[in-house]
Amino acid sequence: MQIKVRDGGFFPPNHPHYHLQVWTEYAPEVMQTASFAGQEMIAIIDVAGGFQLEYLGHKADGFTSIEDAKTAAPEFAIAVLERMRTLIQDN
Repeated sequence: MQIKVRDGGFFPPNHPHYHLQVWTEYAPEVMQTASFAGQEMIAIIDVAGGFQLEYLGHKADGFTSIEDAKTAAPEFAIAVLERMRTLIQDN
């Protein structure tokens, strides 16, 4: 099987945010976003005053600062994608 990116899609290799994991600071002390594998991840303050990461319908919480959450973000993205991979049945 050959995988190709469709024309006009969100994932073209030259899309400016596809490969970049650059955090956008809308409200830096409350919420920041970055793109991991072309999908948005959010680092955001939670109701208890800590911070959490949200990615593809998954979350990780318990971070004491937004910087700690951002440091953990690549590992979290990989864990989410690996978990999603296990949900695919290969018959």
